[in-house]
Amino acid sequence: MTMPAREHSTEATRPVSDKTKIVRAGDIVVFVVLGASALFMIWAGAGAPKAISEVEISVGGDVVHRASLGQNFTQKVLGPLGVTTVMCRDGYVWVNDSCCPNKLCVKTGKVHTQGQTIVCVPNRVVVRVVGADDVDAIAM
Repeated sequence: MTMPAREHSTEATRPVSDKTKIVRAGDIVVFVVLGASALFMIWAGAGAPKAISEVEISVGGDVVHRASLGQNFTQKVLGPLGVTTVMCRDGYVWVNDSCCPNKLCVKTGKVHTQGQTIVCVPNRVVVRVVGADDVDAIAM
């Protein structure tokens, strides 16, 4: 049995067409426009004044203490179960001690970014980092 001879393909000797290029001129234009847009947004955001965040401590929905995040303070807050101690130092706020059984509020650690929250559910204490003008971070 003889095998029929295969015809040789000439695809390897054909010149590469423009359709097989990996990066086209339109791609470069898109990359340049996206890069310029990103640089503009960074530049525009750098000049915006930074709002000073504040700490808001509430018990059962009622605000009991509000202060600038830049202030150093220790605030003891009385909740239904007992005292929760909130500390603020060097732009960070945290629950230092609480009378709750699981101490999840203490384990949350330090927060400093607008919108972050520490909640002690059993003692009904909420510590929020809010904007000084009380505008939601998403609205900004």
